[in-house]
Amino acid sequence: MSAGCRLPKREMMDVRRLHRRLSSVRACTGLSESGKLGWNFFGKAGNIVLDELEVLEVKAFVPARDFELSKRFYQDLGFTMPSDDAGIAYFHHGECSFLLQDVYEPVHAENFKMHLLVKDVQRWYEHVLGAEIVEKYGVMLSDITHQPWGMIDFVIYDPSGVLWHFSENVEASEDA
Repeated sequence: MSAGCRLPKREMMDVRRLHRRLSSVRACTGLSESGKLGWNFFGKAGNIVLDELEVLEVKAFVPARDFELSKRFYQDLGFTMPSDDAGIAYFHHGECSFLLQDVYEPVHAENFKMHLLVKDVQRWYEHVLGAEIVEKYGVMLSDITHQPWGMIDFVIYDPSGVLWHFSENVEASEDA
């Protein structure tokens, strides 16, 4: 603690007590022999069977500089928008989904990437070309590239600068 930041003695004791309790929480080292994760948190014992912690899905919050333009872009790209409320639009294609948010921070948006694994990247590429998305939205689209790690892909930027990778798994080759 710096010399300019001093707590009264009683509050300092509370901070030390909290630090000791947090240290005991950190001392939980993982799975027990029974396959359960146990810890002591502020005097309360608990056991969680990790196999019972079911994950249903994960969704990214994708930023949008121009929310209305971005909604049209994603619909033209091939996503369905079943809901749009309070600055959040829900998009999906099959079982894959994301949330478009009416929030824009340039540094975040220009460093945000999404990866969509598809069955047929060539058909997606042809869809993007046929829908004239580059012309309508002024976005950048790459050519299809064969990657040495066993994928073929193309990238497209959305109107906010978010980079989307459309990829298909293929066998890795040394001459790709």
